[in-house]
Amino acid sequence: MARVSVVCHEPYTNLKMYRPRLFDRAALTTTHWFWQAVDLIYPPACIHCGKEGERWCQVCQGLIERVGKRVCRKCGKRLQKGNFCLECRLHPPSYIALRSYGLYQDPLRKAILRAKYHRDLALGEILAGLLDQLVSEQDWDVDQIIPVPISPAKLAERGYNQVDLFARPLAWRLGLPYQDRVLSRIHEDTSQVRLTAASRRVNVAHAFQAEWPDPLRGKRVLLVDDVATTGSTTEVCSRALLDAGAEQVFVATLARSLLRRPIQEVI
Repeated sequence: MARVSVVCHEPYTNLKMYRPRLFDRAALTTTHWFWQAVDLIYPPACIHCGKEGERWCQVCQGLIERVGKRVCRKCGKRLQKGNFCLECRLHPPSYIALRSYGLYQDPLRKAILRAKYHRDLALGEILAGLLDQLVSEQDWDVDQIIPVPISPAKLAERGYNQVDLFARPLAWRLGLPYQDRVLSRIHEDTSQVRLTAASRRVNVAHAFQAEWPDPLRGKRVLLVDDVATTGSTTEVCSRALLDAGAEQVFVATLARSLLRRPIQEVI
């Protein structure tokens, strides 16, 4: 049985101490007040309960079920016992750790789908706040943020990558460089929604490539995505980044999908 390789860092709080640069502060402040003005002119309704005047009310945000602390130290799956899930013990991922803010169920699911299909930029700012909280709870030392890219066909059809909507304001909040052109999806693939875990791994096995490796060399990367299910996409992305010269990869996602299995872990 393969041993799990876990990198133990000395206590490090540099990430929590980052202060946004002048440009980051200006971008974040401008974006925030722009949407405040828009909401004042065109009052929104909460995406979950319909309460008028708030895009996503605090009450509904409080209904999000957090993943919790009893998780696999590598991939972040919920565990009933132990420190590592069976899959990570047998096949340790390339990334240092993956963590998710909450479970992929309403109201978080509704927020993610709205950002994904309706390009709700103001909601993206709120989602960035959730990720900011998640990252602040970790002891990660990272240099830059990279979003998981979507396929060229989806980008052409949709006109945007939904991960950008919350990953970019997250970078502004943390004062970190945002590298959205380093990693690309070079192959089209079948939708992952109805695939088994094994099929997902095959589906994305060679789908990603770091086409612009210079900014990666010797850097510690925070890879950001919306939902983690089996972790196959983030694993392939992490391997591509490491092969291109990145020193380490950490992964943060908004949600963790629930797939129940008759063994120790609950994903």
